[in-house]
Amino acid sequence: KGEYIAFLDSDDLWLPERLKKQVDILDRNSDLGFICSSVNVIDNSGKVLKIWGKGIYERETFKGLFESNFVQVSTVLLRRKCLDDVGFFDERLKICEDYDLWLRIAKKYKFKFIDESLAKYKLHGNNISLDLEAQLEGRKFIGKKKEIVEGVSFIRKQIRKANNYYFCASKFYLCQ
Repeated sequence: KGEYIAFLDSDDLWLPERLKKQVDILDRNSDLGFICSSVNVIDNSGKVLKIWGKGIYERETFKGLFESNFVQVSTVLLRRKCLDDVGFFDERLKICEDYDLWLRIAKKYKFKFIDESLAKYKLHGNNISLDLEAQLEGRKFIGKKKEIVEGVSFIRKQIRKANNYYFCASKFYLCQ
């Protein structure tokens, strides 16, 4: 029923002031469809392992997001009208359904990345993002969706394809 929608995965945490900061920015910038931020990646004890997305703000375009997903779901605050316009999560996707949604919104609306951690992402053995086969299949599926790739150059599509394989290969290597 609200004007804004925020997401929070069951194993993630929001940092204090997250919603206030994001609502203030959306209130002041009516042309933005959504806002997101970097995120602290933590272990089970709460220790920060790394900051995901730091320095990404220069890629706040559909093109930048198309080449690589830097949006973590628990940092997103979006306008409800975006969902009314582009639809909800694609339920055909086992994984990457959030990335698909961000791309569909970014194709029609501007978005902003805050280079500040506003959430915590817990890394553990049960993260679905660790299913590298599903990751690659989801990313390939998204890369073939007409509403996303229409108007994207051949070279951009190839860069994205290479980035997908690199992402999954590097994750596989780190897990060995």
